[in-house]
Amino acid sequence: MKNEKTIGKLIHLDINLTTPTPLKMDGDVNSLVVLVGPNGIGKSLVMIINWLVCQIAALHVSKMETVSFLGTVTEIITRSFDNPLSGSITAHFERGLVSLYVQENNVTNCSVNTDATIPTSSLYMSKETRSFSNVMSYVRLRDLASKTNSFETVVYSTYKFYDIQFMETLITKATKGIVLPVLLKDFVAIFGTNEIVVHHPEQKIEIFFEEEGFYIHNGNTKLFLHKLSAGLQAMLIIIAGQS
Repeated sequence: MKNEKTIGKLIHLDINLTTPTPLKMDGDVNSLVVLVGPNGIGKSLVMIINWLVCQIAALHVSKMETVSFLGTVTEIITRSFDNPLSGSITAHFERGLVSLYVQENNVTNCSVNTDATIPTSSLYMSKETRSFSNVMSYVRLRDLASKTNSFETVVYSTYKFYDIQFMETLITKATKGIVLPVLLKDFVAIFGTNEIVVHHPEQKIEIFFEEEGFYIHNGNTKLFLHKLSAGLQAMLIIIAGQS
């Protein structure tokens, strides 16, 4: 459709929270933002809020408010924070505005003003999802919980909503194959690793998923990525998450 459009990029965040961490921020969000500072000042919290407002915008554009918009937003918040969220958040997008007021995870007001018609997806990658070994631990727990009809009580009590979303998205994409924008030989050269022996110089890195795990074809064999060092896994999963 010619008139279809997204809400665009997040360009400005105004945050005023009392919990889980007292936090005030009024600043622009560019294509690349580097948050620096000591532990505990709210860097990860800012990133989760960035993800949260994008989810809220996507829910609105998807017409989820006809089901239970505030209830869904409350559910996402409850399943995404260890401690209750209280305060106000205003997010300016290129073509829209999201306003959120919440008290102890109770959403008192949430509004989205946009003429967007196509929802925009957003992913947050926490430290719990930075290796294929971590994702496979999730897969095993998820499959066990599904067999015992205890997905909600077991999986949701173990993982945050954004972790589940990121890992399920990665699994779905890798089932069909995720082509990374780097040749295998270049990846090996950049990270100076001897864990991977390159058999074909022009081979692309394409990550697949099956029951045994995530893997790439290396020559005529499957190289399962959860067997690599944590550093290499992290680099590959970061690139895969953005591909």
